[in-house]
Amino acid sequence: MSRVKKDIPSISRNVVYSFGAQAATLLVAILCMPMLVHLFGVERIGVLSLVWVIVGYFSILDFGIGPTVTWMAAISLKAGV
Repeated sequence: MSRVKKDIPSISRNVVYSFGAQAATLLVAILCMPMLVHLFGVERIGVLSLVWVIVGYFSILDFGIGPTVTWMAAISLKAGV
């Protein structure tokens, strides 16, 4: 039981860091958008936004396959397969 109580501040801190990283990414994207519109033009930004949406949908369908493949590759390399 004491381990659970000890891990709670660590989990809370990691959640805050995770939200902070997402907020920082969002802030950078918002700040860079006017520059991208100026450089690429409105039409190309529309195409880029569409590509971002498609990539976002496919990342939802990942279901953790990426980390699993990495883990399986590490196991195979360690076993010498």
